Amino acid sequence: LSLADNNLQQLPNIVRKLTSLQKLMLNNNQLTKLPDSLGELTKLQEVYLSDNQLPELPESFVKLTSLQKLDLSHNQLPELPASFGELTSLQWIKLSHNQLPELPASFGELTNLVNLDLRNNKLTTLRKEITQLTKLKMILLRNNPLEYLPESLKQLLSKEGLCTGLSLAEIDKLPANAPDSED
Repeated sequence: LSLADNNLQQLPNIVRKLTSLQKLMLNNNQLTKLPDSLGELTKLQEVYLSDNQLPELPESFVKLTSLQKLDLSHNQLPELPASFGELTSLQWIKLSHNQLPELPASFGELTNLVNLDLRNNKLTTLRKEITQLTKLKMILLRNNPLEYLPESLKQLLSKEGLCTGLSLAEIDKLPANAPDSED
C-alpha cells in the first residue's frame, strides 16, 4: 500500500484493519506521530517512513517482527525504543538524517542485518554489541561526530568487503576508549 507523497499528518484509521498488509509506503508526508495500532500489522515486511517529521516511534513498533526492510531516514528521531532489537527479521535499515546520539544496546540482537545506514546523525561512538551483526555487508557512518570506537568495532569495520563510507585511515585515527575513560 502506497500512501507516499500525500501530505498526511496522521495515519488513516483504515490502515489498522489491513492485517495482511506486507508493504507500507508512507514516505514524503508530514507525519509527526505513528499510532500504537501500527504494531498490529504483524505481517508487514517493508515499511518506508522517510521524509516525515517523526520525533519518536511507538513502543508497539517492535511487534512488527516480520519486518525485513525499514526506512526511517530524514525524520527527527533522537532515540530508538530500547526494545528495538526485537525486530530480529530486519535485514536492511536506513536511519540516516536523524538526531540519534546512540543506538540501543538491543541493536546487537539484529543478527540478520545486512545493510545499515547511520549517516548524518549525532553518533559519538557505536556500542560493542554491533560486533554481533556478523552478516553486515554495509554500515554507513559518514557525517557523525565519532569520538572513539572500541577495538572490537575497529576490527569489524576494517573487515574486508565491509562498506563503511569511512576510509581505513579514518577508522584507525579514532581512539579505542572514550576521551574521559581511565582504561
